[in-house]
Amino acid sequence: MQNSGSDTLRLLSELKGTASAESEQAPATQSGNKPAPLAIKTAPQRTFACYTIGPFNELKAVRKLTAVFKALKVYNPRRRIETDKTVSGYRVYLGPFPSRDEAKKQLEQLKREGFKGSGLIFSGTYKNAISLGMFSNKFFAKRQRRRAEKLGYEVHINARTRSRSVYWLDYRDDLNQPIVEPLWSEILDDFPTVKKRTIDCKA
Repeated sequence: MQNSGSDTLRLLSELKGTASAESEQAPATQSGNKPAPLAIKTAPQRTFACYTIGPFNELKAVRKLTAVFKALKVYNPRRRIETDKTVSGYRVYLGPFPSRDEAKKQLEQLKREGFKGSGLIFSGTYKNAISLGMFSNKFFAKRQRRRAEKLGYEVHINARTRSRSVYWLDYRDDLNQPIVEPLWSEILDDFPTVKKRTIDCKA
């Protein structure tokens, strides 16, 4: 116990001696002079950019990535839904003709000339027109049109579309310390069809 007490006294004495030495070394300030202002360190300004990733065909896929972004503390990831139109096929056709009888006569002529798969359209926008076929690839639709045009027919191509819902994930990233950019290759491994686009940052 005596050793402990003497050690404590020695430590206090050393601290006082150090404080006394520092006060002696410190330059005396003249009366009336103001102390020099302390330098205030400011945090570096953060610069943000906004992006969107998509399209996702399934809601569960964008939910999965949203959960990952939230776990990584990505700023305010938000899902967004859009209606996307995709081409489902190309119809090659003649007409429409003024009447069904005229369309039938023309159809018979076409079949004699080798267009065996052609047929009448009975209703809708193309009522009384003659279909020369539906094609999933535009190249083959154009080839069918050229084939009929060589025989003197006026032929049209109509792209048929269908609507579907797709999902996008909007987020904001710090340009100085990005979170998402270093992970982009991993995101593409899980979602190989998505793309990243820059968008306007909303208030």
